Amino acid sequence: MATAKQQTLSFKVGGKTVVSRPFDFEAMCLMNDIHVQPNRGRYSVCLNALPYMFEGTEVTNEVLKSASIEDMARLCDSLWEIYADELMSMAKSKSKNAESRAAD
Repeated sequence: MATAKQQTLSFKVGGKTVVSRPFDFEAMCLMNDIHVQPNRGRYSVCLNALPYMFEGTEVTNEVLKSASIEDMARLCDSLWEIYADELMSMAKSKSKNAESRAAD
């Protein structure tokens, strides 16, 4: 049986590495809400979900607002990769389901 890999982000605050909550359905929805809007790039999509990913940790909204462009780009790139992997996984699953129904 395959096991699901929990995908998280990490960010250093005051010399300590803080790990986000695992990427979940809520994060996916927050990203998708922006992704479906016209003329939205990957950073706009990711910035909508970053506060949620670190909710309840030392990486507060204020920490994210004061983070460097490089740090925010790294976080967004990592989060985009997780999001894209999930979209691909869902598309493959949907394709397999359609094929199995066609075979019935």
